[in-house]
Amino acid sequence: MKIFVTGALGFIGRALVERYRAGGAEVSGMEGEVSGGTVRMLARRGTYSIDKARRLLGYEPKVDLDEGMRRTEQWLTDRGLWR
Repeated sequence: MKIFVTGALGFIGRALVERYRAGGAEVSGMEGEVSGGTVRMLARRGTYSIDKARRLLGYEPKVDLDEGMRRTEQWLTDRGLWR
């Protein structure tokens, strides 16, 4: 399993990196500023949907989630942020 941790140099980030690596995961990370609002958004229960953007704005993604994740991993790899 590959895992990317933001704030990997902070107290919690270091603990996460160590725990995941001890479990055999391939862990990459970067230092970054994570606000309380960001943590609440990522930790909230429920799902994320683009239905409202589709309905109100006519939005349609150009790539599906799997392709978007592949491109994101490649972008991070190209910049030395993912191993």
